[in-house]
Amino acid sequence: MNLKTDIDFDINRFFQWWGRELSNCLPETLRQKLTKKSGYILLTIVNDQVQIEQVIDGLKQQITTVSLNETNPEDYLQLINDKTELEKADF
Repeated sequence: MNLKTDIDFDINRFFQWWGRELSNCLPETLRQKLTKKSGYILLTIVNDQVQIEQVIDGLKQQITTVSLNETNPEDYLQLINDKTELEKADF
């Protein structure tokens, strides 16, 4: 039996794996706040409305639809405050 064996151990890969496993123990809402994935916001104009969708990893999720007649800066700020999933998204 030979105890002088080289062990090929990638410490960075280990900690990446370990961090992912630990994050799975967290509640979903906290995990979303800590994730680096932000996605982006897709604005689509249909007739007199703007459809707002969040796109993460190619998957679209409809957030809301806003009438162009009602849009103003206060509505936009209220939307961001109401939809916490938009905090990290790129616009």
